[in-house]
Amino acid sequence: WKLMFSAMKLMGLAGFWTGDNLAYLYSIGFLDGCGGKGGGSNGSSSSDNEKKRKMKQTNASLFATRSYFFAAVTGLYLSTREFIQHRNGELVETIDKVKKLRRELKLGSDDSKDNEDDDGGDLNGDGDGVGDGNKAYIEHQRQRELEKLEANLEDMKQKHFKNCLALLKSCCDVIVFSNNAGVDLHLKYRGRKMNEGFQCVCGITSALTVLYNTFPTSKKKNM
Repeated sequence: WKLMFSAMKLMGLAGFWTGDNLAYLYSIGFLDGCGGKGGGSNGSSSSDNEKKRKMKQTNASLFATRSYFFAAVTGLYLSTREFIQHRNGELVETIDKVKKLRRELKLGSDDSKDNEDDDGGDLNGDGDGVGDGNKAYIEHQRQRELEKLEANLEDMKQKHFKNCLALLKSCCDVIVFSNNAGVDLHLKYRGRKMNEGFQCVCGITSALTVLYNTFPTSKKKNM
């Protein structure tokens, strides 16, 4: 599923890139001679060419907006599924393992303290030291395992936070492009456009999540 929806998202982004560039090329008149007869010298022909150019530019812009909205919706599905799978899978399993190991270490330390209290005056060297050494070795191994799990848990928490940011970005992208011309979900179903201030806030939030995810990564690569 991940590969399929990732491919769909890339197709949407490719459609946005194509439509956006075509709209720009139409706006500067670079494609005026493509797909039709060249314009004549009279005013009516020039006016017709201008109308055709604007119509093609508008169609390309609408195609770009719809393509990006498709990519945003697909990205929202991917981010939501990734967020849920990680939170209910690796993250929860690692937290349970850490809690279980901490509990076992606490019980083991309590048992060793009780044994020390019971056998505190025993200095005969009757072989109990071998068992104590094994217990100390096992406890040491468990402590090392706990340290590895805690380090792994920190990585899981960082990944969970990045998944949260990805989900937030996807939500903001869908909200922003659902209000743009060519999609206009709010105008179709609510009868009016979404507040532009709220749309700007969502757009800025989406951009900030990208900046946050990009700059720490570049710093790590440079270190």
